[in-house]
Amino acid sequence: MKIGFTIRKNQYYDSVFLMGINNQISEIEGVKKSAVLMGTEHNKKLLSEIGVNDQQIEDANPNDLIVAVIADRPEIVRTILGDLDNWFDRGYEQEGQLQPKTLEDGLLHKPNANLVVISVPGNHAFREAKKALDKGINVFLFSDNVPIAEELALKEYASANGLVVMGPDCGTSIIGGVGIGFANKVRKGSIGVVGASGTGLQEFTCQIHNAGFGISHAIGTGSHDLSNEIGGITTLAGLKALEKDPGT
Repeated sequence: MKIGFTIRKNQYYDSVFLMGINNQISEIEGVKKSAVLMGTEHNKKLLSEIGVNDQQIEDANPNDLIVAVIADRPEIVRTILGDLDNWFDRGYEQEGQLQPKTLEDGLLHKPNANLVVISVPGNHAFREAKKALDKGINVFLFSDNVPIAEELALKEYASANGLVVMGPDCGTSIIGGVGIGFANKVRKGSIGVVGASGTGLQEFTCQIHNAGFGISHAIGTGSHDLSNEIGGITTLAGLKALEKDPGT
């Protein structure tokens, strides 16, 4: 059994995209385990659990990309790690969708957009989310590792301007029947949901679907929204929005 890994400094990708790359690598014959993820403390623990340990991994930061492969033969590991650029290029091609690099670029293609999805390193999230709010656009903030004070500032600013910030660390929502992040495909209907737990929101909407009903909107708030520091700002805004929604 051969274990190999590579670290690319300051090469950030969101976890949804990385999961797609990892799924493709894991299906290669001879690959026993693989991991394509960012160098967060949580992800380092996941690597350790599958037997990938090294001081370089311990020294990696949340903006560093880590790719690890455990395979039957060393040549399999070498081939995969040596072909990473092609793996990532193919990943973007398979998504087949617009990949704007900035808010401004996205608005050139979608000038009437009223919701933006932001997935950047946590230390840049406040700036990008604030730019969207300044333009009157609601925010789905997939990024995590955002200081609680910055989350509070964003949500208070959004609330004062009639906008909503879903997140930080918001993994799933369904808005108008369209899934965002890790969303399940469920029937559209008249039941609205607000939830701080992404997995809980997914489970509940699936149960609604399985019972023969449908979801109008499922609003994720981010895992810290119900904390004492934040005070449920997005939760309350979501409930008010659902009350006013004629489809709910």
